[in-house]
Amino acid sequence: GVCIAVTAELLEVGDKRSVAALLQESRNIKRKPAAAEVLVKALVQLKEVDGLIELLGDPRDNVCALAAAALGASLNAGKALPAIIREAKNQKRQQQASKSLVGALRHFKAVDALIELLGDPRDNVCALAVDAIGEIGDRSLLSALIAELYNDARSDSVYKSILRVFREWKDPMAIPALLQCLRERFGEDSHRLAAGILSLMVASGPGVSLKELRRYFDWIGGHSRTYKVLSDDEVAGIQTAYMRGESLLADYREEPEETHEETT
Repeated sequence: GVCIAVTAELLEVGDKRSVAALLQESRNIKRKPAAAEVLVKALVQLKEVDGLIELLGDPRDNVCALAAAALGASLNAGKALPAIIREAKNQKRQQQASKSLVGALRHFKAVDALIELLGDPRDNVCALAVDAIGEIGDRSLLSALIAELYNDARSDSVYKSILRVFREWKDPMAIPALLQCLRERFGEDSHRLAAGILSLMVASGPGVSLKELRRYFDWIGGHSRTYKVLSDDEVAGIQTAYMRGESLLADYREEPEETHEETT
């Protein structure tokens, strides 16, 4: 309580000489979370970027999370980004810190760092990176998401995060990957989600290649059915319909344009 009261007084005075003392107390591992939060907020108010960057390396996840959130929200990205990337890769960080660190990377649109985090062995960090990429909305990263969807070592929570991005983007290039999600190795939730996304995409997507899929989804009952787990026969039917559509599209592309000669 005394620490919080003194911090408030120092902020009111607004003297930069208080920064060293605030930073020292922020590093004090004996401080309770509430006090640490007030101290970090004081550094934010004083716009002490260097101090917050230093606190990113604090062993306490709550302090790292507070510093990352502050840097990601309003302060200089150029100086902070390397330290944020370093801590995002830190295998000792838990969910609280990882969420704020990846959130800061999203704020800075640090796409290269987020792509690297897709390969992080921690499923929670991979899922956070997927969500961040989805919010940034860079469709050129679709192939990176598809590659992770094919990673057999990932948990169902990662697959669901990727599928939610597919649902948001509605990119037909994801259809082959969605078809793969109807296989047995994916859990029922991912299976159901993939089927629902396919249904939505074929309902609104243009082009010859989706026509056969659209017919098949209509035949098995539309949206109300595809949000359930599909039978093996229905999955096989969907895959066949898609391949038939792709074949029709290939034929359409190879068909020579008609020529009309003028007669005199």
